[in-house]
Amino acid sequence: MNKTINVNLANMFFHIDEDAYRKLHSYLEAIKHSLNNGPGSEEIISDIEGRIAELFQEKIKNEQQVITKSDVDSIISVMGQPEDYRVDEEMFEDELKGKLKSKKLYRDIENKYIGGISAGMAHYLGVNPWWVRLLWIVLTLATFSGFILIYILLLFLIPQAKTTAQKLDMRGESVNISTIERKVKESFNTVTDKVKNADYEKVSHKFKSSSQTFFDAIGSFFSFIFKSIGKIIGVFLILVGGIVLIGSFIGMFVVGFTDAFVINGIPFLDIAHTTNAPIWLLLIILFLLVCIPFFFLLYLGLKIVVSNLKSIGLIAKLTLLGLWLAAIIGATIIGVKQATSYMFRGSVNQTEQLHFNTPIDTLIISSKSSPYNQRPENIRINGMTLTIDDDGNKILVDNDFVYNIKKSYDAVPSLKIQKISQGSSFEEARQRAENVNYGYEVLGNTILLDNFLTMDSMNKIRDQSVEATLYIPEHTVLKFTTDNHRSNVGWDTQFDQKLNRNEVQEYVWKMGEDGIIKCLNCPVEKVEVIEKEIKQDAVSDSIVKIDSTQIEVSKN
Repeated sequence: MNKTINVNLANMFFHIDEDAYRKLHSYLEAIKHSLNNGPGSEEIISDIEGRIAELFQEKIKNEQQVITKSDVDSIISVMGQPEDYRVDEEMFEDELKGKLKSKKLYRDIENKYIGGISAGMAHYLGVNPWWVRLLWIVLTLATFSGFILIYILLLFLIPQAKTTAQKLDMRGESVNISTIERKVKESFNTVTDKVKNADYEKVSHKFKSSSQTFFDAIGSFFSFIFKSIGKIIGVFLILVGGIVLIGSFIGMFVVGFTDAFVINGIPFLDIAHTTNAPIWLLLIILFLLVCIPFFFLLYLGLKIVVSNLKSIGLIAKLTLLGLWLAAIIGATIIGVKQATSYMFRGSVNQTEQLHFNTPIDTLIISSKSSPYNQRPENIRINGMTLTIDDDGNKILVDNDFVYNIKKSYDAVPSLKIQKISQGSSFEEARQRAENVNYGYEVLGNTILLDNFLTMDSMNKIRDQSVEATLYIPEHTVLKFTTDNHRSNVGWDTQFDQKLNRNEVQEYVWKMGEDGIIKCLNCPVEKVEVIEKEIKQDAVSDSIVKIDSTQIEVSKN
């Protein structure tokens, strides 16, 4: 039965049996004797004790576990024998050059200006730190300070090189008694308290191996190829994630703190979106929705490139996941509300008789163009024009207007105006339709129709339109002015001629008894269009007489 001893090793408490304690004590005394109390010997012993304490900590599963002699033997195999470090300085230099291991990325706090990231990257890449600092400055200026966000992120994710082993890892040097002593001698006043936690058994075994077999060399080659491909993928993920994060951050800053969506005093984003949700809420939802996945993409790239990258922790991951799911729910609600705002279509109608001061023999139909065309403050939004009227009011203008001409059963002409809009319900659609402004005038024997509609900008864009119907008594002679294009005439208006839509204003027309508008002065060549449409079998046994005003067909 062995006695158990409580020991304090580098401020860590362990239960160790008596045989293991004696061997560990002898081992440390032998190291002290080998150092001969030279410069920095106390710091070297402190580092070695700290490293041994870390290795003990790896082996125990709970606080009551006892360190055994076999545990001490395994620790000594990792740290090496005291005589292993007694080498000539020149031999040490040659050995170190041939036994460099892969570097790890740390923040070099001894050569830092802000956080030591540039100095740590310089060690990792093997370049002068000032080149890295210059690159940071250029990228920060090129992204309008966006790379500051990446720098702050790296401050939390890249650990700093505190211990001697971490500083050796940062430079790609192996960690054993000799390298610990050499590092302490090189920086006597800056030696740290413990050595990096790592799997040094595999590294030591690899360095002590004098040669590799052929198959080992082949395996190492392919391992290098796959690792290189992985590093390239990691760098690509870092670039993509970083660019999206920086762009989103700059975009949210520009939109949130400037009048990016206000031009000439007109908040056109409020007019375009339909949910009435605050702009800041929309920005936050969009930012979380886009940036959280790309943050994890950036983090994945960093984990691939930097093997010793700090974990952001389970709580942080779950928090980000919860925020992202909340953003998805918020975006879904806003999207559904946006879609339903166009679900229903409603209209309001008004009919007015047209009274003329004097009897008319010819009714002229004309139109008036919008006075807001070609204004410098105009902004096109979803087919409409956002502008400012003469009184300084923000209004929406659209030319979604058509009119039809039909036969009236009264002796007095009349005009029916139908205003149409969309909304989340029939009631809302009708209310928005009522807010549409449309005008016309009766001047002498002329009906002057607006070929545009207007409304207040807060009425929002809901595919508003106006359809007008002119009811004309039969036998009324009609003429269209040259600035009135048939493109505004709806398909419900029936002409007896198949003319080009822009040719209507060239002729005089008359409302027929059947509701078809007949041409009074169309030339013969226009009438021939109708003749060509008569079926061939009817033409073969008919005699057709044509004059300038009518067509007469009689059987043989």
